[in-house]
Amino acid sequence: MPSLSATVIICTVDRCKFLSRVMSAVSLWRCSFQELIVVVGPAQDDTKLVLLEYKDIINQVILTEQRNVSVARNLGLKAATKDIIFYLDDDVIPPDNWIDLHLQIYREQGASCGCVGGAVIDKTQPNGALQFARGVNRPLAELLLCYSDGLEFCFW
Repeated sequence: MPSLSATVIICTVDRCKFLSRVMSAVSLWRCSFQELIVVVGPAQDDTKLVLLEYKDIINQVILTEQRNVSVARNLGLKAATKDIIFYLDDDVIPPDNWIDLHLQIYREQGASCGCVGGAVIDKTQPNGALQFARGVNRPLAELLLCYSDGLEFCFW
């Protein structure tokens, strides 16, 4: 499979502290993807200040008056221009190699790979309980290893 380009879409509304954390993390591995889109709902907090702080790594900010993550994700998808789309919630901090590991699955599986998902681990709990490992990625997870310890996401 030829080289793949990646868009990361972050959707947020009224969670500037979470957004600041995820943007700090994203800035550390910005070279692993080509496009960053942030979709912002009707924020009443300091989200604009966070966006200004990271303006050099953001390709596009989309504002929406709707408080609806599905609408926000669709707006981001419509604006995306790269091969593979990565959705990242504003309260999730993926590992540094998150995109590289996902793209590796796409390269290995070729056109048969429709999507790749990872496990979500609640790092606020003492036992680090698994929060999500099903959904659109479940059929793939049952057929081949689509997530591992290297693809753990954490949230607050």
